[in-house]
Amino acid sequence: MPHPQEPAGTATLTARDVTFSYGKTEILKRVSAAIAPGRLTALVGPNGSGKSTLLAALARFLSPSSGTVELDGRPILSQPTKAVARRLAILPQSPPMPEGITVFELVSRGRYPHSGLLGLWSAADLAAIDHAMAMTGVGDFADRPVSGLSGGQRQRCWIAMALAQETPILLLDEPTSALDLRYQLEILALLQNLSRRHGRTIVIAMHDLNLAASHADQMVFFRQGVVHGAGATGDVCTAAAIEAVFDVAVDVFVDPRTARPVFVPRLPVTSEGGRDD
Repeated sequence: MPHPQEPAGTATLTARDVTFSYGKTEILKRVSAAIAPGRLTALVGPNGSGKSTLLAALARFLSPSSGTVELDGRPILSQPTKAVARRLAILPQSPPMPEGITVFELVSRGRYPHSGLLGLWSAADLAAIDHAMAMTGVGDFADRPVSGLSGGQRQRCWIAMALAQETPILLLDEPTSALDLRYQLEILALLQNLSRRHGRTIVIAMHDLNLAASHADQMVFFRQGVVHGAGATGDVCTAAAIEAVFDVAVDVFVDPRTARPVFVPRLPVTSEGGRDD
């Protein structure tokens, strides 16, 4: 039996000319993106740019108006739900919280794609659940109701549920939004480790540009429903790209420890050289 959290084989995920509309409003406009296997990819862009919509389409939560999403080379919409769930896990930004559910019960829901007809937990299921809780630091309150935890603790429980699913592809929409800085860094380091050491393909939609640039291997920039640049972080994450996508001028510095870019917005200054409040 493979160690918990090891990927269940290499998987591929590709969007081909995906268009999605709400009514008459196009949110995605012929978006094509090949997700790099075994890498951590960040989808970044302004609010409403389409990054979360693409994530939902990649996860089969949304059906494109045109174009296709392919999982392992086949249209994802034509594949059985449980088969997809063994290959791909998604953590939405605001998942519904079942009333009264405990941490263990929530995390154990990640084992649904692997369960048999009777729904009994196997030794492999329990090992995966325990390992997911340990990796996210929620094992100490496994028997507590999730509703009684802090926002950051609840978010880590949801991430543990996704990890317990043991899929080669993991999609997360703003996974650090409810966490303080310490846990933001811990969760991103965890996801980075899953990608680099365990071969997971991980896609994150994020608002925090510097956190994305400091952890992602690949970045895809969105603006008004169109891919505005994609590739290795060091190649596409430039001051010119940030200004074009976000309409904000930035200065770029290099972190001396990681050689990753760090972006600082250029604030307006007064004639005396101070900040214009």
